[in-house]
Amino acid sequence: MRVRWTRHAATQLLEAVAYLEQERPGAGSRLHGKVREIVDLLRAHARVFPRVPGIDEGEVRRALTGRRHWLIFEIDERAGEVVILSLWHSRRRPGGWRRR
Repeated sequence: MRVRWTRHAATQLLEAVAYLEQERPGAGSRLHGKVREIVDLLRAHARVFPRVPGIDEGEVRRALTGRRHWLIFEIDERAGEVVILSLWHSRRRPGGWRRR
């Protein structure tokens, strides 16, 4: 399956990497590397990740990138792709990523 990033999710990733890199050199690179690993897994095994609680429509799932960020994505079988919807900090309001 191919992986497609929404503009919003791509911006969130760039902002998180830049912020972490400024705060702790190397932390942004580690996050980026972990996200790349997860994206590689999504191509072949997207369904191994759990569904997002409280969302019944579609196949919206999440992957923990480490201790602090969730990669929220949806599996679109008809299009043959996984769509990355958000990179969400785990300390933020859990359902807040949907309002973006």
